[in-house]
Amino acid sequence: MKKIPEQEDITPVEEPEEINFLSDSAGLRNAQLQLTELPKFKGKEIMFHSDIHFYDDGRINLQVQDPDTPEYLDSYSFRDGKWGKPKPVRTHGRAAFESELFPLSDLDFMAVSRIFNEMTAYAQRIEGAETVTHIYFLRMRNRGGWRASVSGSREGYSVTADITGKQVKFERN
Repeated sequence: MKKIPEQEDITPVEEPEEINFLSDSAGLRNAQLQLTELPKFKGKEIMFHSDIHFYDDGRINLQVQDPDTPEYLDSYSFRDGKWGKPKPVRTHGRAAFESELFPLSDLDFMAVSRIFNEMTAYAQRIEGAETVTHIYFLRMRNRGGWRASVSGSREGYSVTADITGKQVKFERN
């Protein structure tokens, strides 16, 4: 009769907890740095068009003016920790988008984590609040601001913040 070996203590391997990209200030800083270090932009002012979208799964989407051909816009996406190749954007003339350009150097991607943390703390007071999955920056009339929303089972809030992400306001919908 075969003897069954004694079972060894098996310690389950814990899966690393996945970090919500919106809270990852180091990851956000790295994404911004990577964009500025792309050969096309190195040493040049990056002008983005209208808005930038940040998602909890690590994606960022924005449109950037081509520094070598200013009448062109290109769409850039950040996924899996790196920026993809640009995709051309069809525009209706340079004047149509030129007034909606904003210097990337005026924006700090780490503001997203400040806003996310503020929203998470606020959401603890909202019954059934869902985790924030999307924060975006929107350029408006010569200035810009951050936008997001928090939804609960009984109420929802529109969230706005200044360009630094330090002054966050919640307005019930």
